[in-house]
Amino acid sequence: MNTRCENRTIRENKNTRHTRMESDLHKKWSHDPEYRAAYEELGLEFDLARVLIEARIGAKLTQAQLAERMETTQSVIARNTP
Repeated sequence: MNTRCENRTIRENKNTRHTRMESDLHKKWSHDPEYRAAYEELGLEFDLARVLIEARIGAKLTQAQLAERMETTQSVIARNTP
């Protein structure tokens, strides 16, 4: 396997692990009424962020590539990623 494929596989595994951990925490915290209320209040923002991330990934763009196209920095893109 070449280095580029290995790096992509590592990132994908890391992202999957990260998403699974977030899902587990969300399930755990969902029992807390304050957390649930805050999450529901921010629901549209989370949905929009999720759609944008999926579109970026679907277009096979890195955060840096998207930032360049938007004339901003990668840190701005990362900061707005849930």
